[in-house]
Amino acid sequence: MSALAVSLDADRPALGSTRAVDVAAVVVLAACGIVAFGPVFGGAPGYLAAGGGALVGLGLALLTTWRRVGAAMTAAFALLAYLVFVGPFALRDSLVAGIVPSLATLERGSLLIVQSWRDLLTVGIPASSFSGPAVVPFLAGLVCVLVGMRLAVLPRWHLLALVPLLAFLLVGILWGLAQPALGIVPGSVFAVTALVWGRLRQSAARRVGVEDVGVVAGAFGRSRGTAIALGAGVLALGTLVSVGFASVGVGHRVVLRDLVQPPLDLRAYASPLMSYRYLENDEKSVELFSVTGLPKSSRVRLATLDAYDGIVYNVADSSAGYARVGTRIDPRGSSTTGAAPVSVRYAINGYQGVWLPGGGDLRGVDFTGVGKLDQRGTLYYNSDTGTALVTSGLTDGAAYTVQEVPPATFSDAQLAQWGPRDVSLPPSQGVPDAIGKLAAEYTADAHTPIEQLRALEKHLQQGYYSNGQDGNSLSGHSEARISSMLSSPQLVGDDEQYAVAMALMARQLGLPARVVMGFYPGTAPTTGTWNVTGNDAHVWVEVAFNKAGWVQFDPTPNRDRVPKTTVPKPQPKPRPRVQPPPVPPQEPAQQPTNLQGDKTKQPAKAGAQAWVTYLLWGAAGVGGLLVLASPLLVIAGLRLRRRRRRLGAEHPADRLTGGWAEVVDAANDLGYAVDGRRTRQEVAADLALVTATPHPVTLAQRIDSGVFGPGTPPTAEADSA
Repeated sequence: MSALAVSLDADRPALGSTRAVDVAAVVVLAACGIVAFGPVFGGAPGYLAAGGGALVGLGLALLTTWRRVGAAMTAAFALLAYLVFVGPFALRDSLVAGIVPSLATLERGSLLIVQSWRDLLTVGIPASSFSGPAVVPFLAGLVCVLVGMRLAVLPRWHLLALVPLLAFLLVGILWGLAQPALGIVPGSVFAVTALVWGRLRQSAARRVGVEDVGVVAGAFGRSRGTAIALGAGVLALGTLVSVGFASVGVGHRVVLRDLVQPPLDLRAYASPLMSYRYLENDEKSVELFSVTGLPKSSRVRLATLDAYDGIVYNVADSSAGYARVGTRIDPRGSSTTGAAPVSVRYAINGYQGVWLPGGGDLRGVDFTGVGKLDQRGTLYYNSDTGTALVTSGLTDGAAYTVQEVPPATFSDAQLAQWGPRDVSLPPSQGVPDAIGKLAAEYTADAHTPIEQLRALEKHLQQGYYSNGQDGNSLSGHSEARISSMLSSPQLVGDDEQYAVAMALMARQLGLPARVVMGFYPGTAPTTGTWNVTGNDAHVWVEVAFNKAGWVQFDPTPNRDRVPKTTVPKPQPKPRPRVQPPPVPPQEPAQQPTNLQGDKTKQPAKAGAQAWVTYLLWGAAGVGGLLVLASPLLVIAGLRLRRRRRRLGAEHPADRLTGGWAEVVDAANDLGYAVDGRRTRQEVAADLALVTATPHPVTLAQRIDSGVFGPGTPPTAEADSA
């Protein structure tokens, strides 16, 4: 290394006769790296950022070489050039009037020197939808071309220029896509250019009488034979590396994007299925959002759930693979329909949450309403499940347009021919025992997977529908709730229970099933603008089939199939056939003979003493009772004081929590021991089973929604709870 440093310091730039060849070689080698950034940015934005950085680096290298500027000053000029040109080439949205860099440009540009490398790997494709990832190609082009050009003009060490320029190409590959647009072309061009340029530099050195002994030979000696041998070895090694990386481009290659998990933790968001009964009852007539342009027979997907733990159906495994996306979404695979995308517009009214209504096979999402900037920067999409979410949340006034490919329909004959697809799903836990028994019973006469699924769907549709308002159905889909439903004399429930029951039965039969929550308007066709209310919320089942993708099944009975209840009529009191004889009147009893005369009148003094005696005895009795009841009175007073403190808490969330504490105290007083380690939803489910009423579950859901929901809960909601 010391010999190399001394030689670099002693070397002078190459003569003018070879300068044009060096510049041309560096331009071609840099172009191989520039084209590698195009696909990941969707074309022109990637070429502009990488090409702009390479152009700035090339110009700075020629200028500092001409003025013979040292390495330290060159690095300072490079940093200054980065801050000046990063705005026009990579952060155009931060410029003033589209030209002048602003303070935001300098601030963001400084931070993105480090952060942009991570951002480019975690955002969706194309990355041009986001502001910031374009810093990677700009910065890589500037630094690699600057260093490469500075090394290329050296007489002896010019072959070292291949290292930074090859690094530029590798950055474009590793931070790019697994399916390269140009295949092995960039790597092949790089290898051929490196060989030709090395040969031309060697010939030029001989013409001017300079022994171009090569990089390694310069450190160990200047023998002509050694120089030729080691120079050929360096060129061969560069060729093998270049062609090796280029050959990986044939087919699917490994890129860093495949090794990085998106920084999104879905455990921070509750399962949307827990709020289904709330939408179905409390938001029944509330306009949640409006939809314009929805294709006929399409559904508005909200969330896809594939993991059951005996308490709740939630998001896990493949359905948790969300990635940040922008206004454009490139498909990962081919569509099952081959249809062109259609534009569907959504306007949010009463809906609030992070789950984005309007999923499916999306090709883009464009936010135009309230909070659009935050929503664009926090949009995540899962192409496997066709669902999206916005971590910044949706509120009243939000609006967006999605580009969606309409779903296809397939006949049962086609599905029977193709068969179910092998899909990795997490194992189900806490499955009720009745699931396997009824699944085998319902599908006893079915032979193919599609026949089994239709049999499950048909048997469940013969049950009865109840949303709990009639007292015949509790909310939730835990193991206890599903077991209670399946063991009852008649099936009674809503979409939540029927969909979960069918999905678990299908999983018991070895079929890849999952639960989907969303909205659809029943059998009526969707035309024009559709105002979606809580009454339009539904839950259904999807099963994966080869060639067809995920196929929908609706096991819920029609809502007009209400439970049959028979109230026994009171039996009339039978009348006797023979009237009994009348009861003879009794003679009045004789008054006892007063042998001592009339002494009914007592002296007034004796009567007063009697009343005093009675009052004293009464006071003594009351006092004794108060003494005996004093512990109970003290406890009652303390509890009354605690209740007033809970109801009068300053924050509405504290009043909601205090309301649930009153429920727990009442349950303990009535003999229902409540485990303090369990959640409100779990305790409410147990109390609902014991009391045969859904009120504890409804109250627990309202309290959880107020305590853990966005913003401060309304005061009226806290007082009501």
